[in-house]
Amino acid sequence: MQNEISRQLQKHLFFISMITVIVLVLHFTISIIDKPYIGVYTEHTDQGYTVQSVAPFSWGSSAHIRPGDRILSVDGKLPSKVKSMTAYEMIGQAGHIDLLRENEVIRLSVDQSVSKSAMFFFLVIPAAFFLICFSFACFLHMKKEINPAVPVLIALLIVVSPLLLEMSANARHDSWSLKVTSFSLVFTLILLVHFMRVYFGSFGFFLLSRWLLGCLYLCGGLIVLHSIFIEDRSVSAYYPQELIFSVFVFLLLCVLLARLYRRIEGSEYRRMIQLLMAGFFLTLFPFVAFYALPNMLTGTSPLPVEWTTPFALLLPLTLCIPVLSGVFIDMSFEISRLGYYSLLSFCMTLVTLSVFLIFIREQLAGNPGEIMSLGILVFSTGILALYVREYLDHWLRKHEGAEKRARQESLNRFLQWSKTEYTLDHVALMLREIVTSHLPALHAEVVRIGSDKEVRTLNGNKNRITEWTSRLQDHTEPVSGMWKSPSGMAVLLKQRKDENLLLVCIWRKPVKMLNLEERMWLETLLNYAKVVIENLDQTDRLLHALRRMETDRSRIPPEMNRFLFSLSEYERKQLARDLHDTAVQDQLAIAREIDMKIRKTEDAKIKGMLTYARERVLDIAGDLRKIIRAWYPEPALKKGPGPALNELIEQVSLSAGFFLETHIDPIPKGLKREGALCLYRAAQELLDHVAAHTGARHVFLAVRFDGAHVLLIYRDDGAGIDDSQIDPSFSTMGLPGLISRVEGLGGSIRLTQAQEKPAPGGLAVRIDLPAGNDNK
Repeated sequence: MQNEISRQLQKHLFFISMITVIVLVLHFTISIIDKPYIGVYTEHTDQGYTVQSVAPFSWGSSAHIRPGDRILSVDGKLPSKVKSMTAYEMIGQAGHIDLLRENEVIRLSVDQSVSKSAMFFFLVIPAAFFLICFSFACFLHMKKEINPAVPVLIALLIVVSPLLLEMSANARHDSWSLKVTSFSLVFTLILLVHFMRVYFGSFGFFLLSRWLLGCLYLCGGLIVLHSIFIEDRSVSAYYPQELIFSVFVFLLLCVLLARLYRRIEGSEYRRMIQLLMAGFFLTLFPFVAFYALPNMLTGTSPLPVEWTTPFALLLPLTLCIPVLSGVFIDMSFEISRLGYYSLLSFCMTLVTLSVFLIFIREQLAGNPGEIMSLGILVFSTGILALYVREYLDHWLRKHEGAEKRARQESLNRFLQWSKTEYTLDHVALMLREIVTSHLPALHAEVVRIGSDKEVRTLNGNKNRITEWTSRLQDHTEPVSGMWKSPSGMAVLLKQRKDENLLLVCIWRKPVKMLNLEERMWLETLLNYAKVVIENLDQTDRLLHALRRMETDRSRIPPEMNRFLFSLSEYERKQLARDLHDTAVQDQLAIAREIDMKIRKTEDAKIKGMLTYARERVLDIAGDLRKIIRAWYPEPALKKGPGPALNELIEQVSLSAGFFLETHIDPIPKGLKREGALCLYRAAQELLDHVAAHTGARHVFLAVRFDGAHVLLIYRDDGAGIDDSQIDPSFSTMGLPGLISRVEGLGGSIRLTQAQEKPAPGGLAVRIDLPAGNDNK
């Protein structure tokens, strides 16, 4: 109930905040469009009020007002009667201004005639910044990320979103922005620290205490209250307290992140710290270093604040990447290249400034601010150009070699698919799909040509391509196993006694000759196909020979026996791994998705149904794990035969319906791997057999080592069985497989009726294996 109230409260606060921000943004936008930024700063001298400086991209700059011009009147009022000039040495809003320049009186009418550059800095960039922050905040709210840092991040994005528009309206002395800017400047950085604390705290890392965070909120609140209710904000656009507090919080955040980075430098989280520090540096350093800090120390800045605004577009992206790292790009590469690109850009900046100072030093020598502005512009442009070059280089390489990479990937896929395909039909299907996809082939087919010269497809049918192949063979002679004609070709894949296999292709019309890369690719594909088909033939012969011997396992040579069981174990291992990496992980992923749905839903009935579905999915995953452990218990086998046998006995004892009595001698380290695996499989098969077939209540299992031999003794009190009841054919499963496995290793196995305890008449098994040393 409490969580529901908290969610509803957050929802209402979100919508109220969004509506408030939209109203403010609309007001600031109208103010920016309607009111010009005059940008004329004055000083009081013995001659009266004169122009000290003119802000770039302002109305004063476009009206060609110069430093030294004397202000005679503003809207007909003497300068001493204009509050903005007497108190803050600047001209606020005005309709017309009278100037005295070189004994000439000039009247200038104030209008909105500003340059496109001014609108770019004052409206376009602030609007883009607002839209990015606003979009991210809405996206995070709708996505409902289960992360305690998300609500703080949403609040931060809402507070910071109108900041640049506020600053633009502030320059026009808009009454709303003069008060709201103080709140945005202070609480943006406080919420940023709060977000960092909650985000890293969710991973168990300490950034700063709750007490220190509370002190920041308290001090920020006091500064905002003083600025709004005590400070005269009718025309004042100066925020010295806010700027000092912002610089302090920024430096504090840098120290906290640097301290945290030293603690977690060896972990994977260091990349996230690198990303955040790089993003904050690129976003805030120009504002702090070239505007806020110089204004604190000297009252002036080498750069106008407008020049620092484009860097602010990186802030929302930097903030959202930690929370939504799977949605956005991975910037680890960009961060690693930043130092290298900065060095190159710095060298380019030095060369550029040297050239400018040599050839046009008269214009720049007396204005250090312009030199610094030019250097910063060249440095920033150089870094951006290097990143753009890196991206374009990657994009061009990706698109120029796309077709070549696609052909190479098709060869890799053909080889990969061939590992699991054991019939000629499947290989022919793969060849047909690959050839028609990467060559100008209308039809492609693998055909058979018998001793009677009749052409058939692999399924025995005749079609257009078989008729075309017959005509091709009648009218052309093969060259190196290949028949060519203007409309197609045929390539010999396999030559047998009674038939030949050919790959036949009919080209599309108009016929296009294969280029060099296509011919090389086709030759490589055909070589791969010939090897695969040859292997299939050899495998078919081997299986045919085994089928003749499988009715009597005693006819199979021991070496072949060991090879077949080695192949069986390999297939068990691969199948177990595939099941674990696909089916089990899919079930767990479904369970996690159901968990997320359970947290988001509020209906008790739906929650119950989802919980039941989740339990069923986890049960399926558990059953799959049991099957995997039965097929190939890789973790247990890696520990050695002793721990693997003990784990098997423990699992059987927990789930079986009989009493299991065991006596296991310590297994020597020199036991061969094949012998150890045979011992484990023998115990597993016998225990599975007694659980499924005999109905025994008491089972005895012993493993003993007698010099050069390993003895496994098994007895139960269930339904007995002897050698005459065992199927003599070869198998890798069941008791016949156990017999074949033991005999293949040079051991012996005897199945009789038990004469000793636990009860006469049950099954008795004695396995004797050679305990040779493992040479590996």
